[in-house]
This record gives sequence, C-alpha cells and structure tokens, in this order.
Amino acid sequence: MKKKRPPFFWTIVILAIFAVFSWSAAAFFYFTQKQFVNKAVKTQGRIIAYKKQRKVYRPVVQYITAKKDTIIHTAALGKTDTTLIPKGSSLNLLYLPQKPQIVKVNDFWQLWFQPLVIGGFGSAPLLFILFLRWVLVPKNHAQQEEKEILDKL
Repeated sequence: MKKKRPPFFWTIVILAIFAVFSWSAAAFFYFTQKQFVNKAVKTQGRIIAYKKQRKVYRPVVQYITAKKDTIIHTAALGKTDTTLIPKGSSLNLLYLPQKPQIVKVNDFWQLWFQPLVIGGFGSAPLLFILFLRWVLVPKNHAQQEEKEILDKL
C-alpha cells in the first residue's frame, strides 16, 4: 500500500526551498552591509536641497570627509514628502574612506531593513503553513487516522 503523504507536504517543501533561497539572499545582504559598516567612517551631513525626480524628491546631502574634502551626494532613493526631513537637517552618515561618494545614513532601519525584509518574505509563508499543518490539521488528521484504523478492524 502506498504511504499517504501528510497534509500540505508539497506546499511545505516548496516554501522551504523558497525560504532557503530567501535566507541565503538575506545573509548575502547582511554580510555585505556588515562589511560596509566595518570599513566605513562616521561623519555628519546636512541636507542642502531636494532634487525632484518624477514623483519623489531625492535629498542632496553635503558632508566633509576626514581629509577635509566636501562631498555633495544625491541619494538613490527619494521621499514624496520633503517636510519629514526638512532642508538643513543634520544626518549621521557612514562613508567609505577610499570611495567617499559611497555614503549611507547611519540608522538601524536604513542599514538593516533590506536583509530583514528579504528574510521575512521567505520565513512568513513557511511559518504560516507549518502553523496550519501542525496546529490546526492534526485534530482532523488524527480523527481520520483513527477512522482508518477502525475500518481495518
């Protein structure tokens, strides 16, 4: 007799594979970011303007490096509302001494949001299906197995 697979078997397998790829990507982004943070130098920057690009405004930040060079950098990502961080606001920045044009805001969510979200996208569906499988299904599955045993007798 062919062994019956447990409920959600193939769904769990597919989501587990997806989760492994997701966790691998999250680990890659985490270690890339960690490497940047370890090599970076802290500085203070100031938003001097906002550059309009389509529907968003990209902040233009000015900061001074350890070698006293003044760098003006336009952020890759923008905001729809410039009043959240007004012009003239001061920001804590991290930049690479060898390439001072590579700069990031020294904020937990700015640095670590990407690996957390990527890891979460892989984990959430798998955890949900595992919850369904081992918390909700065993009640019905146990009753069905009991019925099959009684039918055999």
